[in-house]
Amino acid sequence: MIPACRRAVVSALSVGIAHRELKVLRDGFALDEHALVAEEVPSPRGPGNAAFLEVECAHVTEVFTAVGEKATPAETVARAVVDEAQASLHHGQPVGEHLADQLLAPMSLAPGSVFRTGRLSSHTRTNLEGVARFIPLSQRVAELPGGGVEIALG
Repeated sequence: MIPACRRAVVSALSVGIAHRELKVLRDGFALDEHALVAEEVPSPRGPGNAAFLEVECAHVTEVFTAVGEKATPAETVARAVVDEAQASLHHGQPVGEHLADQLLAPMSLAPGSVFRTGRLSSHTRTNLEGVARFIPLSQRVAELPGGGVEIALG
């Protein structure tokens, strides 16, 4: 799977930072150099940088991002995006780590909902607890052979 959108954004910083982030994205996914976009915020209010990868699959689009912090190299920011996207693409489940926690609330309104994801994030665990406090329905979290988790509500 080749990410559809590959860009790096800088605000009140050198565009060279964006190019360094894009090099990491390019190398991490063997991307065409011409498919990379470096953007400068036109009217910046302060310094900052971020790297983005948008991955389109058959039924879902996921966006992976990382935001720079002071004294954090551009390469480290972009590497976080690459690592997260690769982990999500390789766990073999249709729902990514961060999408999983966002699905719980709407799915709790449709008893019988089931989805598979990779590892559970702390947000997903917290949201499972939150849903249980407000909506009295059964929850099943089952480890899948070969990795991943299946979550069933109701």
